[in-house]
Amino acid sequence: DFHCGLRAFQKEPILGLKLSSNGMEFASEMVVKAALYKLKITEVPTILSPDGRSRPPHLRTWRDGWRHLSCLLATSPRWLFLYPGLFFLISGILGMTLTAKGPISLGSLHFDLNTYFISLGEVLVGLQTILIGILARIFSSHHGILPNSKNLSLFDKYFTLERGIILGIFLIIISFLGVTSLFNNWTGSGFENLDVGMSLRISGLFILAFSSGIQLLFASFFAALLQVY
Repeated sequence: DFHCGLRAFQKEPILGLKLSSNGMEFASEMVVKAALYKLKITEVPTILSPDGRSRPPHLRTWRDGWRHLSCLLATSPRWLFLYPGLFFLISGILGMTLTAKGPISLGSLHFDLNTYFISLGEVLVGLQTILIGILARIFSSHHGILPNSKNLSLFDKYFTLERGIILGIFLIIISFLGVTSLFNNWTGSGFENLDVGMSLRISGLFILAFSSGIQLLFASFFAALLQVY
């Protein structure tokens, strides 16, 4: 039980962890960051006895429990942002793929345009969450909140602001060209024999490309700022 209140540590390494919690989650933050920074941690058996105090304990189950949980999540952007983002991204791509050519039925369940656009939204949410996770990890590393990692080193090595801008602008241009071409096809045919379902699906792809391009463009600028300051 690392909340027993009995803990010994060397002063300098602990000060180097830059602990910032001001509540009972301080105990969790100390252990988590000590493990992340690969400090030596040893458990020593001890005997606890009732303290004899007549007042009720300071612990508030829900408030302090939530503060501990939020502290643990804050020190793990991977679990807080990356994994949920990947879940939304993959499930959204799967839903879009299944309904891309038209409605499908699985037993008594029917999936069509509503499912397609919900899946499109999942892809956008997933991408945005992943980008937030990357930005949070860069911030945490550059400000000493979390140690550097191999994946972050690879990102710093290959990511440049120019590459992010090029990719974002490329997606935005693709979306504009696609919408223009689609509109020309509509007006050229006089809106006759228009397959509404397929037209909406194609429009959704261009909306996705445009939104993704905007997110990547501004996230690249933000990432570059975090790497400088």
